[in-house]
Amino acid sequence: RCIDLIITGEGEEALLELCNVISEDKKNFKNYKVANLVYKDNEKIIVNPERKRIENIDIIDLDWSLIDINRYITGDKK
Repeated sequence: RCIDLIITGEGEEALLELCNVISEDKKNFKNYKVANLVYKDNEKIIVNPERKRIENIDIIDLDWSLIDINRYITGDKK
């Protein structure tokens, strides 16, 4: 009842595309058919087509300095 959008499957490219679309046209993002996006339009649930899987996930450059990886390894929630 309180969820606006869901990204299914691999989210790396879908989230980036969704952010770009919303930054250009916040009110009409539904017109862009972002792959892997699921949302509710009035009372109807819309499931957009699936995006092709990323063949080489290593091409995505992550800045690991932004993540305290020890929190995930040790389970420390501080």
